Amino acid sequence: GLFGEKATRDMTYDWFKANYESLTAGAGIFNAGRIASLPSAYCSVAKADEIDSIMRAKVIAAGRGELSFNRMLEGMRNCSALKDAKAVELNAAFKSAK
Repeated sequence: GLFGEKATRDMTYDWFKANYESLTAGAGIFNAGRIASLPSAYCSVAKADEIDSIMRAKVIAAGRGELSFNRMLEGMRNCSALKDAKAVELNAAFKSAK
């Protein structure tokens, strides 16, 4: 829930980075995948790149969750590309709805 709220997302991500190893220590394969993909609420190529560079080694070291992690990063990048591609169209629609 905290990742889903813009006001708490960055704070939650900071905690997540610092505590990833303890979060995944006893997690089974399915929970490890869910844990690895928690930062999925971001919609930014830059944030996906940052998360990839900081978290990939931790995910690999955990020995599970890498597929979910990769899919999360792909989703973040796709979201950003779609947002960028449709930004002008959406802005025009909102302006005309006034």
